[in-house]
Amino acid sequence: MEIKCGKTRNPEETSTYFLLFQANHKYIQLFLHKLQKLDLKIGQAGILFILGKYGPQSQREIADKICLTPPSVTVAVQKLEQSGLTVKRPDEEDQRRTIIDVTEKGKSYLSEIKNSMQEIEDIMFQNMSREEELLFRRLVMQMMENLDSARPEKTEKNRMQTARRKDSDYVKTV
Repeated sequence: MEIKCGKTRNPEETSTYFLLFQANHKYIQLFLHKLQKLDLKIGQAGILFILGKYGPQSQREIADKICLTPPSVTVAVQKLEQSGLTVKRPDEEDQRRTIIDVTEKGKSYLSEIKNSMQEIEDIMFQNMSREEELLFRRLVMQMMENLDSARPEKTEKNRMQTARRKDSDYVKTV
C-alpha cells in the first residue's frame, strides 16, 4: 500500500495509531494557522479555553485540566498576562493561592479561538451525519478512558487496591 502525504487508501491496512496521528496532525496544522493571526501558541489558547469553560482557576487547576506541567502553565500564563489576555489575583478564600482570570480582551480572543475550532470541526465532519459525528466522539472518549486506565500508575494503584480487598476478605474469613 502506498501512503503519500497522509493519503490513506485502505483503513483496514492502516493502524489506528497512524490514522489518529495523521488526523491530529492535520487538525493541529489548521489550528496553528488560525492561532498565528492572534499571535498565540496552542498552550496559551488551551489555557484561555479552560478559563472560558470553568471560570477563574489556579495555575495547578489549569495544569491538571489541560494536561501540561505546572512550569509550562506558568510560562504560558505570564505571556498571556503580558498580552493583556489574563490577569492574576489573590484567591479571596485562600490568600496563598493565585487565581488566573480572563480579561475582556482575552474573552474576545477566546471567541475567535472557539470560532476557529468550530470551523475546523465543520471541515473535519463534513460528509458525515450527526449520528456518525456523535459516534466518533463517543468512541474516542472510550478509547481515552481505556488508555487512561492502562497507565502504569493506574494499573499499579488498581493492583494495590485489589490486593487490599483480598487481604480484608481474608481477615473477614479468619
